[in-house]
Amino acid sequence: MNNLALEAQPGDDIVLEDPPNNDNKDSVDTWNPSSLAEPEGDKAPELHLSNTKVLEDNIDEPSDPTKWRPILCNEAKAMSDKLNAFIKSSFYRHGQARVSSLGEVVLTRVRFMVGTLNLIAGMDVTLTNASLMAAVVFGWGEWAVQQVCKWIWEYQKEGRLPTNVYGTWNESVMEDEDLSAAIQDWMQDKGKYVQARDIIDFFGVAGAGQYSWLIDQAPSLRTAQRWMHRMGYSWMKEHRGQFAGGHEQDNVKHYWEHVYIPKWTRLEQQMQSWDADGKEVAPELEEGERLVVVWFHDKSTFYAHDQQTTQWVHKDKTAGIYKKGEGILLMIADFVSADYGWL
Repeated sequence: MNNLALEAQPGDDIVLEDPPNNDNKDSVDTWNPSSLAEPEGDKAPELHLSNTKVLEDNIDEPSDPTKWRPILCNEAKAMSDKLNAFIKSSFYRHGQARVSSLGEVVLTRVRFMVGTLNLIAGMDVTLTNASLMAAVVFGWGEWAVQQVCKWIWEYQKEGRLPTNVYGTWNESVMEDEDLSAAIQDWMQDKGKYVQARDIIDFFGVAGAGQYSWLIDQAPSLRTAQRWMHRMGYSWMKEHRGQFAGGHEQDNVKHYWEHVYIPKWTRLEQQMQSWDADGKEVAPELEEGERLVVVWFHDKSTFYAHDQQTTQWVHKDKTAGIYKKGEGILLMIADFVSADYGWL
């Protein structure tokens, strides 16, 4: 049992929340813990040695009937010795900097295989019972038992080790250019208001099947939010440029400066005003002048999408000409004056 001395890896902290927090730091992707990438929830029930018979019924038999035979003690010992030598040769550097070229996940899986094979060789038990005991020691569930049996069968038959395409997720599965491009194309089709859940939905379409070798299930919402940052999106208010209305044209500015403002300045001398305390201040009218009351046309325009001000905005998106609202229009208009209120 000394060969089974492995530290169990911590599981994921899944945050089922959107929008994300404001932490801009893109933390290391931990969707699959650096162990056996074991499923969560009811897919990974606690194991006990009394469950052996049930597990034997649940383990999928290999498609090749020649694999479905007991592994002899001498065969288990030979495979264990070979794998131990392989693990030893994979390490480089010294001291605290000593690491394995296999990566944390593959190394953990191979060591789990070695522990199972050592139980077969040392205790003369079946592969299923050995994998069950190893899983109990490591604190893993039924899924790990099934997987290690398959890994050992594949290694015995083909000499193939359990690979892990996301074993180096200090980078990210999103570093794969084809997958990243496919997801970004999918996001563009979603229009202006994209969200992290759209990434999860991507893995439910038929076209995502070609990437099953890279990732075997949709990521969690928290991971999808990290991927949004990797693709250049930020959770923020959309950039807005000037309104498109033509009010900066030369003829409009000329009217303001030479007609409207001078006329307003002259009329303002005949208007009612108020001091800082709200008391009326009557205008000083010249002979023949009359009090001027200005009625303003007040208009409020509401659009169906006006409330959508914060969203995922791509880093390459620039502030362009912004249309006045989007969606169904509701306009409310009336006349109002400072003297008499609403007309």
